Amino acid sequence: MRPDWSLTFTIEEFGAKAILLNQMNGRTAITGNASAKRMLSYAAGASVEWLVAITVGILVCGSLLAPQSGAAWQASMWRGGSLVLALALVVVLKFNVARAGPFIVIFASWLFVVAIGAIARIGQTDSLNELIRHIYMIGIGALTYQACGSKIGSSIVRKFIWFTLVAIAIICIALVPDVMSGGWSWDKARVYKAVSLSERGIGFNSLILIMVVALVTLAKSSKAVTWVWITAFGVMLASSFLFATRAPFVSMAVAWAAVAAYSLHIRLGNQSVTRFGATALAVIGLALPLVALALIVSDPASPLARFGAGRIALWQISIAVWQENPIFGAGPNALMFGAQEFLNIGSFTAHYERNSILNLSGGGFHNLWLDTLASKGLIGLIGLLISYFLLLRTGLLRAADPQAMPFVILLFILLTRSFVEVSGQYGYQNSPLDLVVMIAIAATMRDAIAPIVWQENEARPEKFKRLWRVRRLNQPYA
Repeated sequence: MRPDWSLTFTIEEFGAKAILLNQMNGRTAITGNASAKRMLSYAAGASVEWLVAITVGILVCGSLLAPQSGAAWQASMWRGGSLVLALALVVVLKFNVARAGPFIVIFASWLFVVAIGAIARIGQTDSLNELIRHIYMIGIGALTYQACGSKIGSSIVRKFIWFTLVAIAIICIALVPDVMSGGWSWDKARVYKAVSLSERGIGFNSLILIMVVALVTLAKSSKAVTWVWITAFGVMLASSFLFATRAPFVSMAVAWAAVAAYSLHIRLGNQSVTRFGATALAVIGLALPLVALALIVSDPASPLARFGAGRIALWQISIAVWQENPIFGAGPNALMFGAQEFLNIGSFTAHYERNSILNLSGGGFHNLWLDTLASKGLIGLIGLLISYFLLLRTGLLRAADPQAMPFVILLFILLTRSFVEVSGQYGYQNSPLDLVVMIAIAATMRDAIAPIVWQENEARPEKFKRLWRVRRLNQPYA
């Protein structure tokens, strides 16, 4: 009898299909398990990142609310938060001085003049403490700059900034009923702000500036959190008005408009920024405000001087203090020395301004440039000019790149604010604020200079990198 070949073929085909189906089910199970493991690993990693970010954020924000009487407690909180962040970033990526070189070079001249001041006053505890504080703050910035070259490091830093932004927005909302009680006016708000700083340690200028810095740093975040950014921006605007804090908002508005217009002009003309052009603009950007400042100080009755809100007298005193020691300055206690020796030379517009200066224990001369001149002399001013010039030139060289927009805007915000305040950049007198600003500058500078491009694979051994390349090439197109 002839065999039934059709039946045989059908049975073989069925067997082959059964084997194929079994293999597919096996691959599906393996793929499903791998996907589940990846999701679990991602969730665990994100949870750890948020844990670090929230811990650091709570400590830093808590130190901003510590009363003036608890200075030691305030210092312990922000330092603890910065150490937690530093340890997390060190775990993510081993520190490499060469990779942090672009950041360190910018701050080297400033750190050098601070060291000269400490050597010139060897034996004085305040000068040594100031040098240590500067080394620590710049070190945190250098570590952040390098760590933001990895996706995990960048994610931790941005989660911390997100948490800080939301936390300060909540703090401002919670304090609105207090400032509104009994009716609101601009003068009452200014008094409320001054009393809050002296009695409760709440500096609204610092809170609003941190919100401004965070908003600019996170301006290019994912669309999923755009509504959070918009809400926080609205809270910042309302708080800036209700708490009578003009400097942060005005500096942000001026900087954002100027940088946006300049970058748009470059892109529309299909131009690139030359090294000579960036150098010239950086020089002009520093020279013009300094000339305007000299004119204001020389004529306290000028219309521009009236916008100083009592700062003109402080600026006049700073010049007198500087003349006592033109080369090295009077040291970290220049403000206290000036308030005791040269109070009568200031042009006060109101009686309470004199009492405010007598009660000042920090904050400097409310002008970074004059404060540096008084405390560190001509040597300090030269070092500050060099560092600011390098920072501005670095940003202006990349002004045509949209990725560099937050970095350039932050630079102009801090430059604008440096003429009415000390802390924020280079001053390092309000440590929690300075820490947030330093981290934001380092993160945005890294984005502007060297955005992340698969840098998490650089940490793998060479044989695994070769294997990863082969697998990537063998993967079918979706």
